Amino acid sequence: MISLKKAYNYSFILVSLFPLMGLKLTGLIIGLWGILSVIVIFKEKTFKKVAKKDIINIIIFSTLYLFYISNYLITLDIILIKKLETCLSFLIFPLFIIVNKSCISKTTLDYALKGFFISNIILALITWVKIFQRGFFKMLNENNYYQPIFRNIFSDTTSIHLPYLGLFFVFSIFIGIYLIQKEYKENTYLIKITLIFLCIILFISILFFSARMALLSFIISFVYWSYRTIKNKLRLGGVFFGFITFSLLIVFLTPMKDRISESLITKLELPSKKMNDNSMTVNFRYAIYHCSLNIIKNNWLFGIGKNNVQKELNSCYDSFTYKNHDDFTQKTYNSHNQYFDLLMAYGILGLIILTITFFWGYHVNNEVLYNVLLILIFLALLTENIFDRQLGVVIFAFFNTLFFINKRK
Repeated sequence: MISLKKAYNYSFILVSLFPLMGLKLTGLIIGLWGILSVIVIFKEKTFKKVAKKDIINIIIFSTLYLFYISNYLITLDIILIKKLETCLSFLIFPLFIIVNKSCISKTTLDYALKGFFISNIILALITWVKIFQRGFFKMLNENNYYQPIFRNIFSDTTSIHLPYLGLFFVFSIFIGIYLIQKEYKENTYLIKITLIFLCIILFISILFFSARMALLSFIISFVYWSYRTIKNKLRLGGVFFGFITFSLLIVFLTPMKDRISESLITKLELPSKKMNDNSMTVNFRYAIYHCSLNIIKNNWLFGIGKNNVQKELNSCYDSFTYKNHDDFTQKTYNSHNQYFDLLMAYGILGLIILTITFFWGYHVNNEVLYNVLLILIFLALLTENIFDRQLGVVIFAFFNTLFFINKRK
């Protein structure tokens, strides 16, 4: 019969498959994992091994959740109830993983990374099967700004917001590279070639569903990875030059070129009724950042509370006269920058405190793959409110805490 400790370690693999499971099932699995964690705490008496520094680390990793709880207790705004539910992983994973760290095997992180990698490979392969069933070249000819067919099929098939899917795929590519370099030095070339092929599928997928920030994040992270792992500078230069050349070639042969062209032709101009017939010219991010910065300008010291951020943004959006299917009354546009969001909510001091807590683990674990995760999260927070969605919270809180307790230099 399988022991409690082994069952607990295997449960991390199940959690790592969350990209495949959807929001409801992910919540259920995390709930069951939490119950198992509580059983381990009392069965193995791990609470007796908790040191003062462990309590400090739990508090640091859970700081954003504590901010939201305090915000709710002060305002009793029902909007924050949903936020507390969405961000619960910021509390659950640090609490249970750090308390139970003595029962978590050193190999558990590696198995969780493999589970995450496999789940994203499955998502990519399922989507590509659908693409070829519908006719790849037919879709390629029909794809344009107004009909982003590839983006739609990836979004519909995976049920994941594409910036998050891009983040998942990029991190999975580096997990694949990690497995090639570290895990299979003595294994067959067949395994290495298979992993390379799977990483290429993920990379090409990113280009076809046109996740611009994911591509930029991948390039920056790849430069960092190469610098840290390739000691021969001549080889490093060759790898970097070859990678950039390959990337540029692929970009201009895929729908990514349309997304890049879109960003180049949009002007730094606020939405107005003269754009009603041509939504492609609307620079939504410029409008969003305009409103965000206005709120920050007037409330930079203490902020306005998380419960008021979207209300104030919507109030600013009301001044725009642009009307179309994607205008500011048809869709809810958040700040699309987590740092702006936190600055609006809690002021400059809150932003500094929270940003430090997000990357607290860096001083403990300097492993390359962990640093890549932190780089990806840092960059993703510049263009998305990653922690406003459950999947963004789960990927960061889960892997961030697991890397932290491993402390591999």
